[in-house]
Amino acid sequence: MFTTSSHSRLWSFFRVAACALVLFATGCLFIPIPYTEGASPPLAGEYRRADGRPAAGERVAVSPRWDDSTCSHAVQRATTDSAGRFQLDRTTLRRRGVLLFPPIERFFNPYWVCAGTADRTLHPLYRANGPLNELSPLDSISCLEWEWQGRTGYRCSGARVLTAVDGGHWTDGNARGFFRIIRTLEPAAGRSLPHTYIQWIDAPGVGSPNTVRQMTELELPMVISLSSVELRQENGQWFAWLKGTRKKFIGDTNAELEFELGPPSKVARVKDR
Repeated sequence: MFTTSSHSRLWSFFRVAACALVLFATGCLFIPIPYTEGASPPLAGEYRRADGRPAAGERVAVSPRWDDSTCSHAVQRATTDSAGRFQLDRTTLRRRGVLLFPPIERFFNPYWVCAGTADRTLHPLYRANGPLNELSPLDSISCLEWEWQGRTGYRCSGARVLTAVDGGHWTDGNARGFFRIIRTLEPAAGRSLPHTYIQWIDAPGVGSPNTVRQMTELELPMVISLSSVELRQENGQWFAWLKGTRKKFIGDTNAELEFELGPPSKVARVKDR
């Protein structure tokens, strides 16, 4: 008759044999030891409408699944306050085991932040990569809506992903304001390609909503990715500076583009290499 210890030894033998069989058949070695790792860090955010007003009363959620862009499997939810602020606790993932061979090293877990008027109508707001450390520090993000040719877009910027840059200044008669650069990824021919927009925003004063005076899209010939977008000032003139990768007939190459910015609707490419 088998004792409890006999059953335990037999079960251990079968598990080792199964692992050896998997390694022999597939060339993989998986150790079934469950563990927990970080998915998304704790988040503190601010969400604003296209005119700068706080997006109060919006539902915000976070999902630690890379394929869940509408947060239908959200694990944390919050509602923005009267100032458009929200907080989301950190999330974690429970893994079933460790793949030892072939060695595949991971450094982050992707996650989505979504928003909407109700949990069932959430739209993607922000995608970033969270550190695997379960004690990762707080990340602050700033989110805004924007409108272009009849559609509404949503962008968030944080320490890990910079998608909107505000700064500089422009004048047009008695009117004055600042520039905003918005960087997006949009589907095209089965892939996502970078797009960059410039907004000329009126700055009427403290407490008054901002007004987008003009908006235009920058031409990015054959650019397939952007790694950096900045506003720079040289000799009193403001420039949008972009760095990324351009598609060539054979292989890819680095790309640098610079646009001179003037009053509303005035923009000219001055560097393209």
